[in-house]
Amino acid sequence: RPGVGKTALVLNIARAISVDYKIPVGMFSVEMSREELTDRLLVRQSEIDAWKLKTGRLEEEDFTRFSEAMGILADAPLYIDDTPGISVLEMRTKARRLQVEKGLQFLIIDYLQLVRGRNLENRVQEVSEISMGIKNLARELKIPIIAVSQLSRAVEVRGGNRPRLADLRESGCLAGETLVINADTGERIPVEKLFNGEKTLPMKILALDKDLKIKPFKMIKVFSSGKKKLFELKTKSGRKIKASANHPFLKIGGWISLESLKVGDFIASPRNLKISNNKINNLNQDELILLAHLLGDGCILPDQPFHYTSADEVNLKIVQKTAYRLFKIDSRLVKQKNWFHLYLPSPYPLTHNRPHPITKWFRELGIELVHAGEKRIPEKVFNSTEEDIALFLKHLWSTDGNISWKYLKGRKPAGAIYYASSSELLARQVQHLLLRLGIQTTFSEIEDKRGNYRKMSQVHVQGAPNQLKFLEKVGAIGKKKEIIPELIIKLKEIESNPNNDVIPKEAWELVIKPAAEKLGLTWREFASKLEMSYCGSSLFKNGISRERMERIHSFLKDGEISNFATSDIYWDKIVSIKELGVEKVYDATVEGVHNFVADDMVVHNSIEQDADVVIFLYKEDEENPENVTLEIAKHRNGPTGTLKLRFVPSRVSF
Repeated sequence: RPGVGKTALVLNIARAISVDYKIPVGMFSVEMSREELTDRLLVRQSEIDAWKLKTGRLEEEDFTRFSEAMGILADAPLYIDDTPGISVLEMRTKARRLQVEKGLQFLIIDYLQLVRGRNLENRVQEVSEISMGIKNLARELKIPIIAVSQLSRAVEVRGGNRPRLADLRESGCLAGETLVINADTGERIPVEKLFNGEKTLPMKILALDKDLKIKPFKMIKVFSSGKKKLFELKTKSGRKIKASANHPFLKIGGWISLESLKVGDFIASPRNLKISNNKINNLNQDELILLAHLLGDGCILPDQPFHYTSADEVNLKIVQKTAYRLFKIDSRLVKQKNWFHLYLPSPYPLTHNRPHPITKWFRELGIELVHAGEKRIPEKVFNSTEEDIALFLKHLWSTDGNISWKYLKGRKPAGAIYYASSSELLARQVQHLLLRLGIQTTFSEIEDKRGNYRKMSQVHVQGAPNQLKFLEKVGAIGKKKEIIPELIIKLKEIESNPNNDVIPKEAWELVIKPAAEKLGLTWREFASKLEMSYCGSSLFKNGISRERMERIHSFLKDGEISNFATSDIYWDKIVSIKELGVEKVYDATVEGVHNFVADDMVVHNSIEQDADVVIFLYKEDEENPENVTLEIAKHRNGPTGTLKLRFVPSRVSF
C-alpha cells in the first residue's frame, strides 16, 4: 500500500548494485521524477540529513560529503528514465538499446499500475498484458527485473496489515466448490481441494489460448484469498458460478469484472472440452451400462430390496444380463400394471461385513444409496473416454431421457430431446458430459406437474446441429431408439438457425471494423463482397454466425477474425446476477495464460503468475513506522520467509 517505502527500497537496491558492485542498472520511474530520485540517492550516498539537503542548510563538512557522493554517483552505471505513462513496448526499445550500449544487467520498473497499456475496455486485461510483457522482456534480455506493484485495498478492508498474494491481483476470487477439470483425466476437482493439497499440483487444466482454442495448460498453484462476498452469475444455458464482484469474465472486448457485467451481456464458455484420457482405472462397458440404468430407474436404498423399474423390455434384459455378468445376480421379474420391477437380490447371504455386491460397488465408486433427488454420477465416469461417455449417456437417456417428435405450426417437424431428473446435481453432470462430446445444451428447472411441488431439472438438446450430433453420437436403446433413423433424416432437412450460437454484435465494431479500415474498404464495398445488399447501420444490430464470420475472413484475411470464426468459445448470455453471502474464496496461477475453465465457464486468474519472486513490504505496527517487514511470499526456485528492516526517514532509506 502507499507510504511503506517501495520506491525507497528499490532505489536502495539500485544504488547498491550500481555503486558497490559496478553492475549496470536501469530504472523506469513512472511515478517520481529523475530529480527527486537523484536527491534521494545523494542523501543515501552522502549520509546527509534529507531535511538539510531539501532546505539547503548544509554545514561545511556536509558539502565535502555531498561533493564526494556526486562524484561516486556520476561514475555509477545507473540509468534513470522518468518518461510519464511509458508503455511496455517503449521500455523494451530503451532497455534493448541500454543493454547494447551499456551492458544492462538489472532493471527496475516503478510502478506496474502506472505503465501505459493498450487502453482496453477493462483494466484487468490491461494490467495482465503489461505483466506478461514485463515477463517476456526479462526472458528476452536474460536479466532480472523488479516491478513495483500497488496492492489492492483488500488488505485494508480485511483488517490487519499483513498482505497476501491475493491482494496483489487485479482479478477476483471463486467459491471453494468451483470445479476445475483435470485435462489428462477429465476428473472435476473443487478448487478448495486443490488448495488443501488433496490433489497434487502442478496439474494440467483446460484454458483458453490466444487463438481462442481450449487447450491444456499447467495450473501450478491455488491460493486462499480469505473471505469475500460472492455473487451467483447464471447464463441462458443454465450454467452458474459463484464469484466475487471483481472477478473477471471474458466478453468480446476483453476481461470484465462481474460487478461491471449486466443481464444481457455475452460471456465466453467452452464449446467443447477435449480430454487426453489414458483410460487408467476406467469402468468397463458392463459397469457403465448397469450404472446408467440404476442411476436412472433403479431403486438402490438401504433396508429395501434393490430393484429396477421399467416398461421397456430391452432395458429390462440389459439390466438382467449385466447384473449377472458383473455380480452373478439372478434377477427376478415382477409384473405391475403396465411396467415391471426387476429385483436384484444378492447372490450370497448378507452379513454386517459382507454387503450386497451393488452396495460394495457403489461404495467403491464413491456414491451413496440415496433417493432419486440426491443421486449423482461418480467421478470415474468423468475419467472415461468420449466413446465410453457416449455409451453411458445412451443408456442413461433410455431411462429418464426423452426423444420424440416436436410439431410447431408453420415449421418442419423437429426433435424434442431432453433428460429429466429430480436431482439437480445429476442433471448438471449430464450437461457437462454432453459438453465433453461437443454437444451444447440448456439446463432448466420446472415444477413437477404431479403436484408435489418438487422441482424437476431438465437438460435440453436444442437446434438441429446439436440434435443431429446427439442422435449420431449418443442415441438410445429400446423403444426410444425406434424414431431415431427417421428423426435424423428430418433434422438434416432443416436449415440451421444460428441464433443460439452467434458471435456477439460488438464484434462488428471491435473486430471487423478495424480490419476493414486497414484495407480501406467502405461498408458498401464490404456488403458487396459479402454478397448482400447494403443496409446501413442495421448490419451492426445483430450477432454474427460463425459461418458468416468465415466468409468475412475470406476477403478481409484477418487473423483475429479467423480466430473468432473457428474458436472453441460459445458466447453465453447472462440472465441473472444474484448477491449471496460471504464465503471463503480462492484463486489460481496458470502458466502461459491468464485464465482457466471452471464450472464450464472461462474465468480469469491471478496476474501474480508472471513473477518468479513476490516480495511484500508492510508495517506490522503503525505506532513504530520505522519497523518494516519484508516478506518473500513466493519464490519459484527457492525458499520463502521474512526479514525485519528499519526505515531511516532522515536518509529516506532502509
